[in-house]
Amino acid sequence: MTPLDLEDRVSKLETDMEAIQATLAQVAQLQVQNQQQLNTLGQRVDNMSQTMDAFGRRVDAASQTVEALGRRVDSFVYEAQRLFTRIGGTAEKNEAAIDSLHDAVGRLTRNADADRNESRAFRTEMQSLTSRLDALVNYLMKNTPEQ
Repeated sequence: MTPLDLEDRVSKLETDMEAIQATLAQVAQLQVQNQQQLNTLGQRVDNMSQTMDAFGRRVDAASQTVEALGRRVDSFVYEAQRLFTRIGGTAEKNEAAIDSLHDAVGRLTRNADADRNESRAFRTEMQSLTSRLDALVNYLMKNTPEQ
């Protein structure tokens, strides 16, 4: 090997070494960027984890609220059924009482009509008797000698 070949090789090695150093510097810079991105991603994951924990607590609270509302609805339905049953029994009793009163009013109306008719007949008979008595009194008054 000649000294010229050796110098070319050394020069080439120096050029290659500079290229490797530049590449290593780029790799180091990319590694720093990657580390920063990983740190940012880690913070986002931590934030997301906290958000998910808060969401989970809200879901638990909502579930408890839904369960409480479910119990209240069940209680309402039970009370409504109980009231409807009681009202239904009362309504049946009221309907029976109304039917009984309707029948009684019908009987009383028929009796009142019969009494009214009987009263008219009695009044007519009394008027007839009164007229006859008046006529008799008039006759007697005219035909009785005065004393």
